[in-house]
Formats: sequence, C-alpha cells, structure tokens
Amino acid sequence: MTNLILAMIGILLASASALIMIDYGGTYFVTSQAKADASSLRNASQNIVAAYRLYDQGNGREPAGFDDLLSNSSGRRYLTGIPMVSTGTPQDTWNQITVGGVVHDAFVVNGVSDNACMATNLLANNFPEPMLIPTEPLFVEGCYGDGGANRYYRLLDGSAGALSPYNGQGGDLLFD
Repeated sequence: MTNLILAMIGILLASASALIMIDYGGTYFVTSQAKADASSLRNASQNIVAAYRLYDQGNGREPAGFDDLLSNSSGRRYLTGIPMVSTGTPQDTWNQITVGGVVHDAFVVNGVSDNACMATNLLANNFPEPMLIPTEPLFVEGCYGDGGANRYYRLLDGSAGALSPYNGQGGDLLFD
C-alpha cells in the first residue's frame, strides 16, 4: 500500500512539473523566436545599408533600387540577392517613408508578427521594455503597424527628422 501511495505522489509531482515546464517553455519559445526574427530583420537591413553606402561612395549617387545593388553597368555587384528574413516579406523596391516630416528611402518588410515587431523596437532602439507598436515610423529603424499589418523599416538615406534611440537615462527621447 505504501508503494502505491508513493507511486501516486510521484505521478502527481511529475505531472505538475511537466505543466510548469510547458507553461514556462512556451513563453520562452515565443520570446526566443521573436528575438530571432528581430535579429534576422536587423541583419538583412544592415547588409542593405552597407551595400547602399558602398554604391553611393563608388558611384557618386544613391542607388535607385535593388537593381543597382544587384548588378550595374560597371559589372560590380553589391549584393548577391535581396536578403532573406525569417518573418514577413521583404519589398524589392525602396519605399518612401516619412519620419519627422522628412521623406526617406527605406528598406521595408511587410507582414511582420506583433512579437517580432515589439522585439525589433526593443533591440533597435534600446528600450528597457517592450513598447506598444507605434502606428507610424519614429526612428531610423523599427517597426510600426495598425494591429496585424506590421511593417519593419530601415531608413537608407540618413536620419534627419528621426528620433534617436532611447538613451537609457530616464526616459527622454532625443532628436538627431
């Protein structure tokens, strides 16, 4: 009888620990996936910004679009293809985005998940905790949307008018 009681207690403890692990593990997985997606977006945009700047320096003008970076009259390729991302759909043309009243060329990825959008804003702009998804672009890099139609963006041609990332010194945002 003692063995039966001990076996039942063991089964109950194992079941309880399994439920705790599933609850914690599920949250951990979602958070880790969002951070991975944000890193994928940021890595792709950093490759594009580097190619954009190299093209500008080498040709004396900004590239008109991905075609200039993928091949040009000099035969030089700045990118081998449009970088892949783990969430959303990268646009194959520059988008015009207005930030702080100034229109910029931007690399844009449409269809970014809410979790990846919040993680991107957290990583790109040094916020101490996830912020709500803004409805318009505010920074040089980030994610905005209207609840389901989120867009990741990275300005390509400077940062005039954009807010600087959070400075970590008490909550104020600084303009460039």
